[in-house]
Amino acid sequence: MLGFPFPAGLSGTRVTCLGHHLAGQSNCSLTPEAPSGLSLSLQTYNDSKDTVAVELHCQGTFNPMEISWFRDRQPLGSPVGRYRFSPDGTRLTIWNFTAPQDLGDYDAICSNPLGSQRPNIILRGPSVSNWTLARGPNPGSAHGTWTVPYGSVVTSFWIQWQSPGRHRSAGEWETLKVLNDTSQSITIDGLQSQATYSVRVMPWLGSQAGEPSPTQTLWPVSHLDPGAIAGIVIGSILGMLLLLALLVLLVCCLRRGKNKKVPPSPAEAKQHYLSRQFPNGKQSEAADLSWGNPRWSSSDSNIYSITYEEHLRKHGTPATLPIDSRDGRSSGVSSLVSQPGAKKVRSATRV
Repeated sequence: MLGFPFPAGLSGTRVTCLGHHLAGQSNCSLTPEAPSGLSLSLQTYNDSKDTVAVELHCQGTFNPMEISWFRDRQPLGSPVGRYRFSPDGTRLTIWNFTAPQDLGDYDAICSNPLGSQRPNIILRGPSVSNWTLARGPNPGSAHGTWTVPYGSVVTSFWIQWQSPGRHRSAGEWETLKVLNDTSQSITIDGLQSQATYSVRVMPWLGSQAGEPSPTQTLWPVSHLDPGAIAGIVIGSILGMLLLLALLVLLVCCLRRGKNKKVPPSPAEAKQHYLSRQFPNGKQSEAADLSWGNPRWSSSDSNIYSITYEEHLRKHGTPATLPIDSRDGRSSGVSSLVSQPGAKKVRSATRV
């Protein structure tokens, strides 16, 4: 016999017992293990009268094991009434289970001389989670999946929908299929590709309805094949690139126009004063007090004086000047000759 405290490392070690008697001897072996990795799972049963039975099963590593069951931290006591225990105590069956009367926190204390653990499970009403629905790979089909939250007590799932052509109110649903509590997926066939369908999952506990899942909607299928969709996407991208290139080109043109230098306006045509001289240009003109130096010019006037020789060198032969017959000089009017291309001709009169 092993006494407390037990040797270190005894859990998981094979122990052999030898028995001696006057009539003979024998032996046996045992591997004691402390409780570890314990958890509670549930299974539901439903008969034709919608009577529900829920079984809780304690699973894990232990040897040997003594189990005591509790609900909301209160011991369930002897197996009487609606509670039944398996011979080894690892299973608890609750007959005629109803919600919300039998919902709550259930736990079990599992112990042996090497240790103890207390797994628990909270039983909840029927519900589903992670409900998804999408068009299937085959035309006219759809595939849906869902999960059951841990501790949710469910006996069946009703797949309900609102299909086109059915004259029903907005809150009225038609049951398409009824599945057992172990099902967590469905495939729907015979759907119209251009119709809209609303589908949900309704969990049940016997004759008690639970909380329905969120509604999933199947929208009409597009007629565009993958190639057409790819063409639209590529065309949209190319169109955006083209618009971007045009925008860049426009900006460059605007900047070039701003940076382009404005050509200077042609210089204002200046007129020059040709002094009275003989045609050969050798006789110089007498001093003229009104005009001053023959090279006279003014900063605020476009008239300046040059010699005859300078005029010939710059502007060529001038028009015939009127010559006074008496002194061989020109008349009292001096000609003003404009530069080539100029339209104005102004004259100045000596005083």
